[in-house]
Amino acid sequence: MLGKLELSVRFLITGLPMPPSVNDQYYAMGYRDKRTGKIRGIITPSESLKAFQKAMEEWTEKNYLVAGKSRVKTEQMLAQGKMLKTTIFAVFPSHQVWTQAGKPRKMDVSNRMKPLEDAVAKILLIDDCYFFKPSAEKVERMRMTEPFCAMLIEPWTPRSLADVKEQEKL
Repeated sequence: MLGKLELSVRFLITGLPMPPSVNDQYYAMGYRDKRTGKIRGIITPSESLKAFQKAMEEWTEKNYLVAGKSRVKTEQMLAQGKMLKTTIFAVFPSHQVWTQAGKPRKMDVSNRMKPLEDAVAKILLIDDCYFFKPSAEKVERMRMTEPFCAMLIEPWTPRSLADVKEQEKL
């Protein structure tokens, strides 16, 4: 799917590959230490995480204009002393969001955020530490074949706890 970028003060990048759930991002490999004989373990990226990372590289190559414009817009926000508010929209076919009885399916969209944040930060040539207010939302789409993601990026002014209490009237 070709990506799209809508520029204004904030921008939306669409057509991003869907990352795997956190439950399918890594796996543990056990081995016996030849020197000590003890069983050791390492955590390694799963095949589905590697496939997502490759798909993001392909997306970036295919959508180099979108990636470039996104970098410029991000640089402008950061140059103004702003941090970034990000909203990930995980877009699924309706049948993956709702059961036939109309109840939400068990799918935690926040489990998919980190790999996408890392990949978009790489596209933007920044560290993901600039993502100060991340959030995610499940979105349904009636006619579609493959799930995908979109990310809305907006300028954000960091707040103190006192600011939060005052602004949220707590």
